Amino acid sequence: MSNVLTSIGAFLMAHAAYSTLHFRSILQDLGDVQEPIPPMDVYVELAISFTLLLLGQLMGAGSLQSVEVFAPNRKPLAAPAYRTRNFDIYTHLKPKDKNQ
Repeated sequence: MSNVLTSIGAFLMAHAAYSTLHFRSILQDLGDVQEPIPPMDVYVELAISFTLLLLGQLMGAGSLQSVEVFAPNRKPLAAPAYRTRNFDIYTHLKPKDKNQ
């Protein structure tokens, strides 16, 4: 179901983009080139396509895991052992003079 919603949403968004380009080309042919605003049906189509894309992606993500602080089967949270990385070593700094 999520693939169907995502596909329909992507098709509608591509159609809205094509409709906008077609609308602008018609205005250019008529000689009316002063910042054309797309028709309202393009905005409605974009809103519907965005909603379908969002729903399709959310449905495809699967179920979320519950977050419980005091769960009996909770794994302890531990940070990994510290490892020195190359950028942690500042070799570009000059050593301080002992006279200063």
